Amino acid sequence: MPCGTAGCGDYLKIFCFKSGFDLKERQSEFFGKLYELLSHIQQIKIHSIGKPFLCRLNTVFERLMSSAFKYQKITYLFSGLDSFILTLAQIFLFLFGGLQVIQGKLSVGNLQLYLVILD
Repeated sequence: MPCGTAGCGDYLKIFCFKSGFDLKERQSEFFGKLYELLSHIQQIKIHSIGKPFLCRLNTVFERLMSSAFKYQKITYLFSGLDSFILTLAQIFLFLFGGLQVIQGKLSVGNLQLYLVILD
């Protein structure tokens, strides 16, 4: 990700990684509880004790959804910030390059080359 300082990009990547790791942990927890429920399905049906198991599964599912929403927000922000910084760099290059072309210090071909490299 292009960023003004190296720490900015590193901080966002670490933040994204931690959020993704939390999501994976919540997924593992949810599917573990779901497997536990499915492994006891015969006893649950025989004794009609589905409600307590379902409540345990619902609480884990709510944590999973919360973590998934948090991860989605962070990745959306991360991609949006990346696009914003790239757009600012293009605007700066257009302005600076245009002034250089007007002053005769840079040819139009070289400016086009820089614009292609940026994309």
